[in-house]
Amino acid sequence: MIANRADLINVKELGKHVTRKREAGHLSLRAVAKLTGVSPSTLSRIETAKGFIPDATTLAKLCRWLEIPIERIVGLADSLWTERSQMVVHYPNEPTPSIVEAYLRADPELTPETAYALSELFRIAYEGYRRNVGNSSRQNEGIREKRDSNS
Repeated sequence: MIANRADLINVKELGKHVTRKREAGHLSLRAVAKLTGVSPSTLSRIETAKGFIPDATTLAKLCRWLEIPIERIVGLADSLWTERSQMVVHYPNEPTPSIVEAYLRADPELTPETAYALSELFRIAYEGYRRNVGNSSRQNEGIREKRDSNS
């Protein structure tokens, strides 16, 4: 049996990634369109995942912007996302929360809902930690500069 495009592309997953990154960056659909070269109407259809299947060029552009491997979105949608025993593919420069999410989704012990919830908890904790570490680094730098200028 030959699979069609709808069976190969997990548009719902792609839409989640696009929405998450767009909202995290406080970007409009038009702003993302300028960054990716994908039209705002196409982005909207992907985010809602209602019967729209993007072409290969659109997938490539969005995966590049999202910094995720295209293999995360393309595969036999039914078996890939329900069996979840597949190998996890990620880029070395991919954001850590995205990699953790991929591993959680691949865990056969977790339901898709639990994997998603855990990945969101990790994402929030990770971003909070990064903000705090950045603030304490800048504060320590300021203390060092002040100490050095007094010497």
